[in-house]
Amino acid sequence: MFDELTKSVDKLSNYKTCNSLVYVMAGLYKKQYNLDEAFILNQNGFLCESISSNIFVVYDKQIYTPALSEGCIAGVMRNVVMSIAKTNEIPVVQAQINPEVLKEAEEVFITNAVGGIRWVMGYGRKRYFNEVTKLLSDKLNTL
Repeated sequence: MFDELTKSVDKLSNYKTCNSLVYVMAGLYKKQYNLDEAFILNQNGFLCESISSNIFVVYDKQIYTPALSEGCIAGVMRNVVMSIAKTNEIPVVQAQINPEVLKEAEEVFITNAVGGIRWVMGYGRKRYFNEVTKLLSDKLNTL
């Protein structure tokens, strides 16, 4: 969890812009601690996204993803994944997500147009399943 800088929530938050300082600093943090990825918080301390991807959390048989009002990028793959989930009757909730839920989540995955759907194996000492991630990946590949 990169928490040295946060992403502001404003009218431009949902777009990719030239202002990439938070992502660059999170990337340096990732490299310094030899991590595979780092999660970014918004100015209110809630989950926003990862360095280059949207984040999804599976908890209590539902998929949660930060709402656009939380400052995340309105990614193309984010929309595709939410559509696939809804088509397969998996509830998707766009909400404000407290980072503490990562300690209780059943599964976490990240998405972007380049990498598709990528399962997050663990966060700290917590390890995640990959059932929903695999299902969504299979459905995406058949498209």
